[in-house]
Amino acid sequence: MAEEAGTKECDVFIDSKNKIEKILYRLSSIDNTEHICSQLKSSYKLIDGMHELKKIRVKKSRINRIKNDKSLSIMKT
Repeated sequence: MAEEAGTKECDVFIDSKNKIEKILYRLSSIDNTEHICSQLKSSYKLIDGMHELKKIRVKKSRINRIKNDKSLSIMKT
């Protein structure tokens, strides 16, 4: 699994995407699985989008926390 400083949700997203990739790989050798593979790819894209949104929210939250910490330290001096 890729190293990523994130949240429990990000860990779930990463794990889920990895599992879908493994399933797609295994199904690729079986005839007549195109439809289910297509659905799995769509699910993968949805999870990936949710993961990207979560990363953006976490990054914004960390930036805001840093800004607040700096503001507090300036006010104390």
